[in-house]
Amino acid sequence: MPLRHVFRSPPHLDRHPLTRQREHAVRAHLLQMTGDTARAAALYRQAADLTANRVEQRYLLGRAGDLD
Repeated sequence: MPLRHVFRSPPHLDRHPLTRQREHAVRAHLLQMTGDTARAAALYRQAADLTANRVEQRYLLGRAGDLD
């Protein structure tokens, strides 16, 4: 089953500043688990760009860096 069918985010998550990065981070994790590390790293970076929390940015960029 394609991942797009496994995870569909509620439409309100991408509009709230505290949750808009979560969809990208979860998708990145799922892609990482399937071995698609290039796409996972890109999504971790997108998630980092969407959050204003510096600790969360550092974590997400670290996850992306681990996959490079």
